[in-house]
Amino acid sequence: PESRALVAPVVQAVVAVRAAQARLPPAKDDAERLRRLYALDQAPRMAMSGLALSGLAPDQRKAATSAVGAELMTVDQETLAALLKMLPPEGWFRHSVYGDEAATAAFLIVQHASPEIQRRFLPVLGRFVAEGEAKASAYALMWDRVALSDGKMQRYGSQLRCESGRWVALAVEAPDGLDARRAEMKLKPMADYLAEFTDAAC
Repeated sequence: PESRALVAPVVQAVVAVRAAQARLPPAKDDAERLRRLYALDQAPRMAMSGLALSGLAPDQRKAATSAVGAELMTVDQETLAALLKMLPPEGWFRHSVYGDEAATAAFLIVQHASPEIQRRFLPVLGRFVAEGEAKASAYALMWDRVALSDGKMQRYGSQLRCESGRWVALAVEAPDGLDARRAEMKLKPMADYLAEFTDAAC
């Protein structure tokens, strides 16, 4: 019961977004639908940042984490299913057609999907980057996630882990060329990226 009470804000955040969107008129186009899906995607994640789980006993923390995970899975499955129904014939959402906000929303929804879904969209996202229709930084983030899920090293150093109280990058291929590869993908130098996480809970 204590764990459920602690994670209640996550559930309430989802309920609030659903209620707010239910009061809106129908979305006028897919770009607006994507933006609404983004709001739903982010609601439980924003609420998670305010949870105080560190003081729980191990079994309570496990129960709370499981409850949050179940809520996220429900939302993620819903948003992904809605996105797939809107998928254009060319395989992704062009920034020039849908706008940066909606196209970024689509990317984040896929980022929260399974490795199989990410693997499906990685090649087309790379093609869209070459055409100027997707963000290079988004491609880099997805490339790293897919590589790590396949048991390989990441290329751009986007994925971190907590080690001895600080955030460090998971295994990176050819570390000496990391910052050059990051620059190609419009990502800041690795030292600057890690500095952003100096005060983050670890």
